Amino acid sequence: ASFPEIQGTDSKEEFLQKLNKDAFSTEFMNAYNDYIKRFGVRGMREIDAATPRTYENQGGLFETLKQIDIKNNQIINVRQRRDTAYQELLKMAKDIGKEKQFVHHAGVIQSLLGYREHPKYMIVVMIDRMRRQALNIAQDFVAHGRLESVDQIFYLNIDQVTEAQRNPDLDLLALV
Repeated sequence: ASFPEIQGTDSKEEFLQKLNKDAFSTEFMNAYNDYIKRFGVRGMREIDAATPRTYENQGGLFETLKQIDIKNNQIINVRQRRDTAYQELLKMAKDIGKEKQFVHHAGVIQSLLGYREHPKYMIVVMIDRMRRQALNIAQDFVAHGRLESVDQIFYLNIDQVTEAQRNPDLDLLALV
């Protein structure tokens, strides 16, 4: 959000146009592409395969980034509060002669906290892979006039999709 490319762009249309023309700095494009590659599958209702992903709605990502108050960054505030709390706890540990143990255990806790997020992240990545597969199947159905839009595939259950792949006469529009 703090990149000049975000701050200096007024609308999602302008952002998408510049993005498509590769009109941003190399530094920004590298950071942006890395973010999309690693976290583009994340977003609201990310567990629902029918929900579009961030990489599918980059204009929406731009609008979200524009809403971030870069002068009052909560991440920095949280870091400052965490550091203050750590120093207070460290002082208490020193006072009772447990400084070495406190430093060790605080380090272990800090290094392991990220692991609690990884399983959910991997589930979201797998759901995105299933979403992509469903959309590929839906494109074929749309091309053959069996669905009106690719998103309609999410109104079908797996058995219906499987049967539709086997049976070209199955009326999918009647099922959605």
